[in-house]
Amino acid sequence: MMRRTFRECRVAFLGLLAILMLFPLAGHGQVPQTISYQGSLTDSAGNPVSGSFDITFSLYDAATAGSLLWTETQTVTVTNGAFNAVFGTNTGGNPLDPTVFENQTYLGVAVAPDTEMTPRQALSAAGYGIRAKTVEVDTLNALSCTGGEVAKWNGTVWACAADADTADTTLSEAEVEAFVTDGAIDLSAGTTLGGAAIQTGSESDTLGGLGCAGGQVAKWTGAAWACAADIDTDTDTLYVAGAGLTLSGTTFAVDNSGITSAMIAPSAVTEGKLNFDTATQAELDSGLAGIGPHVTSVDGLLGGTISSGVSVTGTMSANDVAVSSTTLVANLNADQVDGLQAAEIIDAASDEVRMPISALPFTISAPGSYYLTGDLTLVATNTTGITVNADNVTIDLMGFSMIGPGGAGSGAGISMSGRTNVEVRNGTVRDFRNSGIVELSGAGQYHRLLDLRVVSNGATGIHLASVGNLIRDCTVSGNGNNGITAGVSATAIGNTASNNSQIGIFASSGTSLIGNTVYNNGSDGIRAGNGATVTRNSANGNGGVGIQTNANSATLSENSAYDNVGDGFDIGPGSAAVGNVARANGANGFTVGVGATVTSNTAYLNQNDGINLLGDSLVNGNTAFNNNQSLGGFANMSACATCTLVNNHAP
Repeated sequence: MMRRTFRECRVAFLGLLAILMLFPLAGHGQVPQTISYQGSLTDSAGNPVSGSFDITFSLYDAATAGSLLWTETQTVTVTNGAFNAVFGTNTGGNPLDPTVFENQTYLGVAVAPDTEMTPRQALSAAGYGIRAKTVEVDTLNALSCTGGEVAKWNGTVWACAADADTADTTLSEAEVEAFVTDGAIDLSAGTTLGGAAIQTGSESDTLGGLGCAGGQVAKWTGAAWACAADIDTDTDTLYVAGAGLTLSGTTFAVDNSGITSAMIAPSAVTEGKLNFDTATQAELDSGLAGIGPHVTSVDGLLGGTISSGVSVTGTMSANDVAVSSTTLVANLNADQVDGLQAAEIIDAASDEVRMPISALPFTISAPGSYYLTGDLTLVATNTTGITVNADNVTIDLMGFSMIGPGGAGSGAGISMSGRTNVEVRNGTVRDFRNSGIVELSGAGQYHRLLDLRVVSNGATGIHLASVGNLIRDCTVSGNGNNGITAGVSATAIGNTASNNSQIGIFASSGTSLIGNTVYNNGSDGIRAGNGATVTRNSANGNGGVGIQTNANSATLSENSAYDNVGDGFDIGPGSAAVGNVARANGANGFTVGVGATVTSNTAYLNQNDGINLLGDSLVNGNTAFNNNQSLGGFANMSACATCTLVNNHAP
């Protein structure tokens, strides 16, 4: 078939906007829900055509482009160019929605197989559409009813009808609230609420004009409101017996066993208030403490004299107690026994007097017993905290701390240079710029340092250059030089020296070092002089030798040295080492000096030789294995042609 090209389609539109009103109107017929469409179709030469054609009708919301609102394709019969079509007949599959015509609408027409013709044509209103614009509601203007009737919708039209009474006598909560807030309720006389009559007349009893004095209240006299006193008419007060009382009906009484010492004011009970004539011995023993010939409890006794024997079996706290005869006292709290708040009895048999130290700096110029009253801080720089200028002195820190100014400079915590028999105990000395506790002259002797913490001082923690000193159970840590420097023939027992910049414990000749622990010090752990005795000490993690006695004739027994940077042990000429253990040290386990005796020691996992022999030594029953960890050609035990080797295990 030869394709035909159509030039134009002229159309006429009928009733387009009538579809906008699809609901019924009273007294009128149904509005059509379709649109009648007529047009003239010609070919490209302008000649009218005849035949059956497929024509697509489309509605848009714009003259060009825009949105497609509705479309439908129909087979239309054209006669001499004229044709007629009805839009919206397919109400089931493609109804014409009235909302399509809410705004200006444009029609597009396409005759198959051509595309849609241009331009689109704007739709205009027809008769139904104009009527629908003006007839929107029904009215009651033509309805005429008799008096009392109302207009009611009968389903088809408005009609006159009687105003039926539904006999509803109940108001809802919402209805009542609406009247109360927004309207008025008119009640007839005699109206009741819950069986009680409601006042419907005017009520003029108000307080608006009543002026009363302060504290008065408004009271009804029976005829009017008047001012009156506020009288408490409460007759239902509840009474409860308190501590030490009883209540029977309306009568209070004192309970015989209800009065405790906390209820009695100080000095309120005098001798005149006590009836001695009627009190029995049992009553005195059990209830009247501190009175009578036999007293088992003196708690709370203030002043007076106890003339007969007293046995105290519990803890006793006493102020200014004078004992004139032999008395056995157990568990006596000595606070204030000497008026100085002592925490313990010190040489009570000799009636020792203790002097307080309450501020720093402090100078001791006389023998005696001194104690700290609390933590004391030295503010002045380059100054010694306590200077001892006398022999035979005891300083009890009482568990408190002496605190220096810190930083670099001079000034020790406690200085006792040239003194004899000075004891310092029980407390902390820290942050002084020089040594914590110092005796430098070497002329002094026999000092005792017990249970101390000496930490973070600028020089050596404890530095005693004198003779015959005892250092026991002290912790010495973080000091700027050695931890402990002990003089000739000193004894150091159970101390801990750690993290000091130089040697943990440095001891002169003839010293005894027993049960000390030294670790993480910057140089050697322990360094002892000629003839020293070093027993059951532990040295680990130090920056030099663990335990060094490279002087003559020292004795080392049952010590351990491990993880030190240098040798575990350096044993001096002519010294003896028995039962010691060296493990995982950075050099030799043992370095044995000429002429030494080495017996039953163990060395393993050390970097160099397990036991390094320098000559002429007796080496008996030692064990060395898994040494030479550095793989530097070392041995578990070095060769020694001049040594005597007996029963050693050193593969």
